[in-house]
Amino acid sequence: MGIFKRIKRVIAIHWNGGLMLNDLARINNYVFHRVLKMCKECPIDWATGLAMSHARTLLIAYRHQDLFLQDEDCPPTSDIEAVNRFVGQKAWERLVGYTGCMTDGKPKPDVVDVDMEALILLEMRMFDRSEDAGVAGNNQWGLDAGMHQDGWYPWSSDGPEGEKNSREGNESELEVGPEFDQELAQ
Repeated sequence: MGIFKRIKRVIAIHWNGGLMLNDLARINNYVFHRVLKMCKECPIDWATGLAMSHARTLLIAYRHQDLFLQDEDCPPTSDIEAVNRFVGQKAWERLVGYTGCMTDGKPKPDVVDVDMEALILLEMRMFDRSEDAGVAGNNQWGLDAGMHQDGWYPWSSDGPEGEKNSREGNESELEVGPEFDQELAQ
């Protein structure tokens, strides 16, 4: 009980060793519904850290034992304890090494965020200051509706609109609406 009182924060186990999501869900379900019911004093951070790491390592050891036993560094099968330690070590190495990979160890393809890409393209078009934008490219966007929230200035140099061929406009092109506060714009 003493060790459980010292652990205070949740330790999220991120090692997945190339396990499938349904395998991980089964392990999580088992730990939360069986292990934590048996050990009422065990904090949830213990289960999410040590117990789940151990359960995932055991699953990998069970599934890939034949592969690990074919390794040239494997001790002789007559020494059962050494073989079990070796298989456990190899399973742990695979759990850590294959994290972020597919089940065969190949890297997962990069995830494409379609929403973010669409937003970037929209902002590039909205805040375009090139010759293609014409008068609208002269910091005109939003002036007819009032000031931007919290004084946001969409044409700052760190945005996607930092173009090399920006068009220079003049003050006479700017059309401000009745809600626009010229003093705040300074």
